[in-house]
Amino acid sequence: MERSGRYWTSAILAHRSGHGSRSELSRRAMNPFVMVILIAYTLGAAAALVSARKPMTFCLIATAGWLFLPHGTIDLPGLPGLNRATGLGIALLIGALFGRRPRSMRGFCWIDAAAALLALSPFAASVTSGLGAYDGVSAVLVQALIWLAPYVAGRVVLSSPRGLLALLSAIALGAVIYAPLCILELLISPQLHRILYGFHQHSFVQTMRGSGFRPMVFLQHPLATALWMASGVIALLGLRRAITRQASRSMVTLAAVGVFVVAIACKSAGSTVLLIGGVGVFFAATTFGMIWPLLAMAAVLPAFATLRLMGVSIGDYVVQLASGIAPGRALSLQARLDNEAKLLEKATQRLLFGHGSQFHLTDVFGGKQTTADSMWIITLGRQGLLGLLSLCGLLAGPATACYRAAVRLRKARLKREAAVLVATLIIVLLFAIDCVFNAMINPIFVMAAGACVSNRRLGKTLKARPRPRPIQLAAPTTPASR
Repeated sequence: MERSGRYWTSAILAHRSGHGSRSELSRRAMNPFVMVILIAYTLGAAAALVSARKPMTFCLIATAGWLFLPHGTIDLPGLPGLNRATGLGIALLIGALFGRRPRSMRGFCWIDAAAALLALSPFAASVTSGLGAYDGVSAVLVQALIWLAPYVAGRVVLSSPRGLLALLSAIALGAVIYAPLCILELLISPQLHRILYGFHQHSFVQTMRGSGFRPMVFLQHPLATALWMASGVIALLGLRRAITRQASRSMVTLAAVGVFVVAIACKSAGSTVLLIGGVGVFFAATTFGMIWPLLAMAAVLPAFATLRLMGVSIGDYVVQLASGIAPGRALSLQARLDNEAKLLEKATQRLLFGHGSQFHLTDVFGGKQTTADSMWIITLGRQGLLGLLSLCGLLAGPATACYRAAVRLRKARLKREAAVLVATLIIVLLFAIDCVFNAMINPIFVMAAGACVSNRRLGKTLKARPRPRPIQLAAPTTPASR
């Protein structure tokens, strides 16, 4: 299980060739400082999350770990490797199940089954592909820590409007803290991870864009940093609607504008499009009461995957759209879509359960010929249709489950609660759409999905705010009436 555990962990966390290879991860694991930080955070965060009584404390500990932990893997005998994703998953699971706070999942939801299947489906892939139950159990452990543990934490701990507000606050605070660090790396190039931990977490070549650089700070890729900053803008907009004091709203507005500028400066065309679309959907829902765009966003991932599986070639349309937005990135997108087509042909050979950890194309020398960039094609190739349907249910399902809640909150004039729920849903949906083109694991966004599911019944128990009464002017008195 040790070997297959390392493979599944590195394969899931990798995004480009060269990043996440076992030799590279082994070199990083030999850094004593990285080993101490990973072990100390896993143990310390687990203890802190168990004792944390407020959702805000829980969210801050989890977010701080994801934003600042090093990229490296500690090989454990007989177990999957310990890295930032699995370490945080262990801490979240322990904190959610054994925490000293009231725990409630607000009833069973079909999305719970999707999350469980996403974690369990690698076992069927390994067994049917001839890799054996040993490989399957290891893969299940990795998937459970990366996907199921954050989802359970969101379902159990953040099952109230206060929990949603705490999560938005943590995401917003993380983006505000990241903003000056991103500016610094725009000026000096991505060096913070190397300065603090001794190595670059990703290929330095991919941080270059034009005559400048794209910041990574401590996340796994410049695209992951750009998506986090875009999500931070949405979180700040949700907080602005939830705050009643004018002075505090002004400060949050300034922070949102600053983070928005930094998000654009991250030089990610995809994240910029998602950011602009997310802001538009937020204002459409909170200002004009148009909730249906959330369902349109939720349909992107399953619709794209369905069309690709049906053999519909939409690459030309996507490339044409990209060339109009960012002409310099159209060729890169075309190459990725061509590579994806080859992987899709491979994936359809074992369509139901997938190929397991052996999903890749090889050349005549046995080396990897292609690399998978998109989360949806990775999931389809490794876990088959069972895994892909589970992924779509986990990330797109919360919007459908919470649609009525958002409508109820608007009708009940609970605009602050509606804004918080809508902002959290948009963050989850931005992550879901990003999975169409990228493979950026982020347990904080998965935790947000669980939190949304637990708040799907909002509006049924909260009392509607009374309508403001019109001011009635007293009738003027006349001498006769006196």
